[in-house]
Amino acid sequence: MRCLRCDWKIPVKISIASQEEKMTEWTARDEKFLAGYLAFMAEHRAKVEPLGNAGQGEIEILTDPEQAKAAVLAMRGRLAKRPGMTEETLFDWTRLGEVYRDQYARIVRFPVKFPGGTLGTYITWYWDALFGQVSAACGMPLMPDGKVALIRVYRHATRTWTLEFPRGGTEPGRSIFDALRKEVKEEAGFDVGEAFYLGDLEPDNGILSSSVPVYLVRIIGEGATAHEYAEAIGGKIFFTPAELEAILAAEHYVEKLPDGTSRTYHVRGAFEHFAFSQAKVRGLLNFAGFDLLRRKV
Repeated sequence: MRCLRCDWKIPVKISIASQEEKMTEWTARDEKFLAGYLAFMAEHRAKVEPLGNAGQGEIEILTDPEQAKAAVLAMRGRLAKRPGMTEETLFDWTRLGEVYRDQYARIVRFPVKFPGGTLGTYITWYWDALFGQVSAACGMPLMPDGKVALIRVYRHATRTWTLEFPRGGTEPGRSIFDALRKEVKEEAGFDVGEAFYLGDLEPDNGILSSSVPVYLVRIIGEGATAHEYAEAIGGKIFFTPAELEAILAAEHYVEKLPDGTSRTYHVRGAFEHFAFSQAKVRGLLNFAGFDLLRRKV
């Protein structure tokens, strides 16, 4: 505001409370995304269920429009108190429905009621190949000589080399065994004989919706690999069960390279620890155990 008698400005103070109130208003954009969320639930509710019951100590997904609106505003009110929060960021962090989707996955933000009755929002990551269904399979390769094979993989997310068992996503119309055999062949070049079910692993149930079936696979042949262009796979490496157990306990392995240098691999993956422990307790890490607890795919 400018003073009428002079050429200087009088500062206008806006209370923090009024700024927060403006940022937490329900807008036409919110209404649009609420409609999108309700449409999403109408189409995919069966794949999202169970919705839960906050009264029984669960995180309850809300589908009533007024409750969903209240959940967004409650979450927005808490976030608005964070230093430096802007109106646009606040909207992005609380808008409902599909907030991201590409050819691999979708991220959905739900309005929820937490145990105790507090309202808010919560995100879930879904693999998009088979939304809400089995989305991948993992195989622990057991060689004819009793050794276990792993592949060298460079992971973009952690920026590290790792040792892993072959695994990958399924495709519509493809059985779990077909997906398992395809991934082991593409990533390691192995031909799979029998497969022994070890259990389902939930890689990160704090955010991921999926579980992945894990198998011990008996290798009956070997050929060329044909992994995808976006995979950084550096060949195979073999260990006896005792050697692999020690490596898993150490969580890393150091390999001497042909040029005289060395490379450290992380061996911290949930799939490797889960598969080895399950195979060990079932007595499947020796040929005598192959007739015990057999479950074909």
